[in-house]
Amino acid sequence: MKLAYRGTTYQSATSAVEGVETQQTGLFLGNSFRIKQFNITQRQNSAIQLKYRGVNY
Repeated sequence: MKLAYRGTTYQSATSAVEGVETQQTGLFLGNSFRIKQFNITQRQNSAIQLKYRGVNY
């Protein structure tokens, strides 16, 4: 996904999210629904050196 912040464009690395339905059910505003458990795959850390006001992060 291409994003922009203060005129600078950059490419976003999105993580994959998988939802698996569980046996649990819930009730909200009179409607019942099945609860899902989400597994998020970890993104790789970028090798970019970040600096804010002269301090490296």
